Order: sequence, then structure tokens, then C-alpha cells
Amino acid sequence: LSEMAEDGSSSNLRLRFETRLLSQPYYRYVLSVEVFAPRASDCACWSSGRCLLCNSNWTVEALDGGAMPLATNDALLLGFPLVSELPFSVFTNRAPPSALVDMTLRFSSIGAIPATSLIVRAPEGYHFPYSCLTSEASGLGNMTGDVNLSPVFLSCIGRLKSASVTLHASGLFRSTTLTLRVTTPRTTPEDNRWYVEGRLTDSNVQVAWGATGGVTSQGLREVFVDYGNFQAVSTLFLVTFSSEVDVEGAGAITVFPPPGYLLPCEDFRPFAMPRGAVVEAVVSCASMRQGVHISFANATLQAGAEYAFSVSGGTAAANTANVAADAFTVQILDSSGFMVESNYEVPALPLVGFGGVEQPHLLWYDTPVAESTVFVTVGIRIPLVAPPGLSMIRVRMPEGLRHGVATTSKANRADGVTLAWRPTEIVSDQPGIFSSYPEWLALGKSTGSTDLAFLTA
Repeated sequence: LSEMAEDGSSSNLRLRFETRLLSQPYYRYVLSVEVFAPRASDCACWSSGRCLLCNSNWTVEALDGGAMPLATNDALLLGFPLVSELPFSVFTNRAPPSALVDMTLRFSSIGAIPATSLIVRAPEGYHFPYSCLTSEASGLGNMTGDVNLSPVFLSCIGRLKSASVTLHASGLFRSTTLTLRVTTPRTTPEDNRWYVEGRLTDSNVQVAWGATGGVTSQGLREVFVDYGNFQAVSTLFLVTFSSEVDVEGAGAITVFPPPGYLLPCEDFRPFAMPRGAVVEAVVSCASMRQGVHISFANATLQAGAEYAFSVSGGTAAANTANVAADAFTVQILDSSGFMVESNYEVPALPLVGFGGVEQPHLLWYDTPVAESTVFVTVGIRIPLVAPPGLSMIRVRMPEGLRHGVATTSKANRADGVTLAWRPTEIVSDQPGIFSSYPEWLALGKSTGSTDLAFLTA
């Protein structure tokens, strides 16, 4: 394509090609250009009422420089009918990922011909339920009075990302709002545009069309899952989160781990959970698939407050190859089970293989009281052969605690750290017959395993 120009009337487009056009049986050419549609006043038949819509005929000619066209369609190409623009906008109170929400469409103006049915197309990832019209949006109360007060929406039938809305015979004759039930996608789509097509139900003719930008997905931002990131280890999973909305009376928090993980309700510890103002709050844990469902009642989950709980569980043998699936899902539900906030992309920690290391155990003495000194013992068991190169053991303490280590000397001192270990004894009388293969295998895995313990003040 060497040249593209418009003539003075701006209604013709001339294209000049550097190479010749090849024959039709073997090649097909597609031309896509942007054009401005005429105003409604430019369509005389429409304005005078002599036709329903303004149809348009397009002329396409192939020229070779001669006096006559080489080929022409004689202006017999019937283009798309011109319809009115239907300006609208979409909004909702909140749009958490994969949540059933009430999405409101506000029509700021109407077309030249009031549409009696609407076809709504949401961006990729949205899903309309079969019955998608909310009770507040039905407007059936107007049926007993004057239907000229406002447009009346009778029904909505959803399928995937499309919804068909039927209006009263008076149609969309004035500006109004329409609220539909729809499930949001997990992430904001790249093409986040909504489309609405207005049609006449009886003749099935398009009379209006509009497009607008959609809402942005609002996930649960302040959420973390911390645990011992070793392969196939039993460990504590600490979940901390902070919501941006209040959940009053009752609700729930669900946590689903990545593939290969398991989070039962064993050793459930509600460190900081919603509390009741008058009646004592009730907090319980129930298993749900491979995750947990933490419910609370007689309490209010306050926006901005930090909450935390932990459960005992197991990590996977290895991180999944699917990076998108290697994440935790955390959801906050209200008393009716509707999702208030969610995050499907809480990253899982990279799993490390180190001799099948087990969850450390913690001991202290004497009984800890405020502003006192206690001696703490941390025990670590490594049952399998661990690779060489261990250079550090890091212990993180809760907020408010301070360690009393004043020296890094290896000698046993009250203000230092005492390290002790107990390596596994190697069996000297090893089995030597073929039937003893399982014993050999177990011996090979356990040789070099260690129990470590260190004490600090």
C-alpha cells in the first residue's frame, strides 16, 4: 500500500497499491478502515418518516488508469443500517474477583426509536446467571400505575457473558438505570468494554448501539500466607488479612491452597478474629475441599483492622508447573454467603527440599510473664539426607519480644546460644540379601539425618 488519500468531499477513499492485485480464485483481500457515520438529520428518509432506518449503499471500484473502471459493484453493496448511539455507563459498589455482584447500567440518553429489548455483552470472563434481573430493577410496580413514568424491564435471560433484557412495549423512552446480576472475572480483562444493542422485539431490528468502559476488579489487597516453605512438610500456616469493607453480624473466611497442599482444621488458632460488642463472638473452623472455612457469628469484621489465624497443614512435594495455579485463594463472605472481597493470586512460597525437614518445636521455661526473661529451646528434626551448605538458622520472634544474645562465641554462656545435635547412628550390621532391599532403601534415606536443638535467652 503506497498511497491512501481522501478527496475533497471526504466521502471517497482512494487506495494505490505498489503491486498488482492477483486473480480472485486464489486470493482474497480484506480492507478495514475507520469511518464517521452521518448524523440522524442527514438521513432524509428517516427524518421524514419514509423509512425505518437509514440504509447505505457502498460503491467499490477497481481502476487501472483507464477511462472506465476495471471492475465495479455498481453501488449494489448494501452496508449496515445506521442506528442511534446509546450512551451508557456501568458501575457497582465493589467488584471483587469471581463474585456475584449487582452491576448497574445508567443510560444517559436514548435513541431516535425506543428499543423494546436490549442485548448486553460484558467483557470476557463475566458470566450472567440465567435469571439476571434483580427484583429492584424489574420495575413491576409501575405496571399497576402509569407506565409512562419510567421504562419497565420485564425479564433478563443470561447466557455466558451475554444477557437479553425485555422491556414493556413502551420501550426505552427516557433515561434510566438497569441493575443486573453478573459474576465478575478473576482479573480485569484486557478488553474491558461493555456493549449494549437496542432492538425492536416484534420486527427484530436493531435501533440503537453503544459501548463503554467497564469497572476494575478490586481484590483483597492486604492478605498474606506465611509457612515453612519446605517440600512435603507438616507446618503451621499463618493467614493475615485486612478488609476494606465491614462485614456485620456474621460471615466467613475461606482459604484454598495450591495443588498438592492440604489445610485441615487441626490446631486452629484464632489469634485476632472479629469480636462482638455485647454477645461473645463464635468462631469455628470447618474443612472445605483441601482448604478451610472459618466462620464467625455475633461479631463484626471491621474495615482496616488486621486479623490473623493459623492452622496446621502440609505442603506439596513440589511447586506446580502452572505458575498461575501456584497461589492461595482467600475469600471473605457475608452472612448470606455472597463474596465481599477475594484474592485468587496470593503467591505461594517456593518450596525447598532439605532432608524432609519437619516443623520445628518450641519450648521455654519458666512461665513467661511480662518484662521477664525466659530460656527458649528450638528443636529441628531432619529425618532424611540433607544437602551440604547449611549456613544459617534464622529465628523470627513475635512483635514485642527481644532476644538476649550478647555474644556469638561457640562456648556455652548464659548470654549466648547453646547448639546441640544428635546425628542418626549408622547401622554397622547391614542387611545383605536381596529381600532386604526395603531396609537398604530406608537406610540410604536416613543416613546423615540429624536432630538439632539450640537454646537462647
